Amino acid sequence: MKARWKKVVLSALMVFSLLGHTLTVCAEEQGEDYISEDMEEIVIDNISAETQNETKDASDIGQEFYVGQDFDTNVMTLADEANTDFNNARIIQVNSIVKDAITEEGQQRWYAFGANSGKLTLDLDLRNCSNVDYDVYLYQYDDGQGIITMIDGMAGTRNVEHFARMVEAGVYFVVVNGYSGCDADHPYSLGVVLSTYYDEHEVDDRLQDAYVLSSMDYSVTGTIDNQFDVDIQQYSVTKAGRMYFTLRNNGSKGNIYAIELMDSYGNSLATLNQNKKYNVDLPQGIYFFKVFCSTYGSDYSSTYTLSGETRSGAARVEVTHAGDAARPIQDYKDGPYWRVYSNSYVDGIAYDSNGYIVPNADISIVVRIVDGDRDIYANGKTDSQGRFSIQLNIGDGVGQYSYYASGISWHFYDIVPVSFESNGKRISADIDHFYHFAYQRMLH
Repeated sequence: MKARWKKVVLSALMVFSLLGHTLTVCAEEQGEDYISEDMEEIVIDNISAETQNETKDASDIGQEFYVGQDFDTNVMTLADEANTDFNNARIIQVNSIVKDAITEEGQQRWYAFGANSGKLTLDLDLRNCSNVDYDVYLYQYDDGQGIITMIDGMAGTRNVEHFARMVEAGVYFVVVNGYSGCDADHPYSLGVVLSTYYDEHEVDDRLQDAYVLSSMDYSVTGTIDNQFDVDIQQYSVTKAGRMYFTLRNNGSKGNIYAIELMDSYGNSLATLNQNKKYNVDLPQGIYFFKVFCSTYGSDYSSTYTLSGETRSGAARVEVTHAGDAARPIQDYKDGPYWRVYSNSYVDGIAYDSNGYIVPNADISIVVRIVDGDRDIYANGKTDSQGRFSIQLNIGDGVGQYSYYASGISWHFYDIVPVSFESNGKRISADIDHFYHFAYQRMLH
């Protein structure tokens, strides 16, 4: 672990008179022609759990954040300025990007600005620099005592150092510390943004600041309130299972949201798009969801909703009912099977490998119909008592077989295979075929 600065108090040798500047952005009004994307189911599996049992101090984890649109307000280039110590700090504005350079290892660059109360975001982008490790720290100025005190910072090892903090109105200092290496020819970018509109879960831009999702079934609504903003949620999987989740854009035309699934280290496992339904098989462990804008359209007040649930896996099912209620078991000449129609419910109970009922289990029914020789899937989950009721939508049968029913009519039907899956794996069941009803022909 790298040795980093400790919290310090410095005497202020000069007095600054700074004005805070807030950024006013109008969210684009949604027209009636807005159409959200159709939900799409995508399966992701084989996520490794090798690092899940290890722990790491979250303050040592660097964050790398993708920004989809240039922030073109108040861009300042200061590489030639002598702002290498506290006394020569350069006055900058909030809602600006500073481009500057560390010209020798160990050098510092100091900046001062006035800010109104709100959410302050600092984003130090080193992707233009080579072989460097820079850190960023935030100080608050106390006019009454004439001192500054460090109140936050990021000292990771990746090429973007990023954090946000709620601040009161006042004067602040930012220092970029050249911890290791330097690149005088390629400037870094320091974004300083003050948001006065933000969601209730802020601040949540770092792993250590993540909003903790406390239940298996959750729904959280938030905003991406500036170009650099990200929202991170922490989720704990106590038992391996399948997670179903969706990131919904709630109407923004300008913002395009995305989500990055990360392990407990902050390593990326997958980057997923808005308005699609995903299945992810997760081993036991701690995970993070990072919501960001792949394209930021200045819709700072528009919202997204991240929702999901985790389902357990079953080992066996017993079918307690299927098809029509009057005569569910039909003893045609081929044997007693449940008789199902174009739209029928299948009810049953799910068990684990030890014979115990499984609540909140993922259950899929697979019926191979004669028409097109294809598989039809129907999905659902068990309730708190391990019971499920899943509707089949398989259309009418073709009628390969017939049965003379007590001199009243002929019944035409197919005999179709049925199987069951849980969390994408085939499981055992007490049935293996259905009578798939096609039609009947009355004799009179």
